[in-house]
Amino acid sequence: MEEEFNKFDEFSEQLMKALGQVVRKTAFDVQAHAQSKAPVDTGNLRNSIYTKTSEGSTYPGTAGEHLLADQTGDADEMTAYVAVAANYGIYQELGSTRTPAQPYLGPAVDSVRGSFEQALEAIEGQIKL
Repeated sequence: MEEEFNKFDEFSEQLMKALGQVVRKTAFDVQAHAQSKAPVDTGNLRNSIYTKTSEGSTYPGTAGEHLLADQTGDADEMTAYVAVAANYGIYQELGSTRTPAQPYLGPAVDSVRGSFEQALEAIEGQIKL
């Protein structure tokens, strides 16, 4: 009888899966927005923006370069990274003493914040407590 009543493990697994999907989708949305907002001279900066999730990485370099350049850490189901491989990406985002900021990553996060929150609210709405 207890097996029929206690559905916590099943519920927990489904919840984690749904939340992980939201995290991954949001990360890829941030990547797409950042790439569309990144300043373009040669295209290197835009092409170097990548996402790393528990399911893999879209890092644009080779496997050897990946080990040297990807310093984002490990991603679990609830973690995703959107990063920039171009070493000058931070100076484009924040500016320097010689050049003004041309933000692309921060505005990308801001542009998907609403859809992320809506997705979480939709999951919350499906939970019957």
